Amino acid sequence: MPPSPQPHQDTGAQRQGKHPADAWVIASQPRALFVAAMVLVCIFAVRVVGSILPLALTNPAWQLRLTTVLVSNGFLALLGICLFHLWAVLPYEYSRTRRRWLDAELKIRRLAVLATFGFLMLLPLQGLAGWELIRTNFSAASQGSSPSLAEQRFKAMEQAIRDSADAISIQNRLAILRGPAIAPQDMKRPLPQLKIMLLQALERARQGVGLQSQQQASMQRWTLIQECVQNSLISLAYAAGFAAFAQRPQPRRIRIGIPSNPSLLDEFLHWIQPRDRTRTSAQHKQPAQGLYRGQDSSERQ
Repeated sequence: MPPSPQPHQDTGAQRQGKHPADAWVIASQPRALFVAAMVLVCIFAVRVVGSILPLALTNPAWQLRLTTVLVSNGFLALLGICLFHLWAVLPYEYSRTRRRWLDAELKIRRLAVLATFGFLMLLPLQGLAGWELIRTNFSAASQGSSPSLAEQRFKAMEQAIRDSADAISIQNRLAILRGPAIAPQDMKRPLPQLKIMLLQALERARQGVGLQSQQQASMQRWTLIQECVQNSLISLAYAAGFAAFAQRPQPRRIRIGIPSNPSLLDEFLHWIQPRDRTRTSAQHKQPAQGLYRGQDSSERQ
């Protein structure tokens, strides 16, 4: 007797006219998006954690470093959220875990709410930290409350010139303090004239160093201000980007003009335009009310 044919096993891929190998390839595409999203989020976390350690929560410099590293690497987290969203909304013809993946995407949307408010909190944080650095460092330096090392060296050289009894003594003490060398022709000058000449040269050098330090402090101050303003604008942009994917655990009741599952960005846009909608609806209602009033008056006549 010829062998009985094996019963044909009907699969989803065969019912749809596709080869099982093609089904495996299509099913692996969402998995690739998930892996790419996880890699981006992990890189973001490693960069942030590696840059903020050791912790110094009350140090303004550490606070600025925190805001800078978050702003510099925030695009990794935002791109990861985008890939997570694509991973959840792609059609899964051969996946039996679509509902579970959608639940995971919903949890990611909840985490995006924290990211949105986190980037918004960077605005007052970097503003206060920048102001504290400007107040403690640059203001104190401009007022001369804390003398620099260069100023201390100038005072030591001035004292050495005034206290020396001859030109050789002045030259030796200036060499110890790493000051300027005296020219051989100047060594033949009378001691009072030599001291006056050296003190005048020292004063000119002090003024030049002071002017240079003030210009450098001014440049550093403006650089810090520009960095704070730039980071603030980028933080607002990141907050808007995360708000487009963020969704609160208990969204508001469905209203006209807002979708059934609103994101934070949808709710904000709906909140800032209530008056325009009210005026528009009132303008649409006025002609109708006038028409009904005219009909009522004609019926009474």
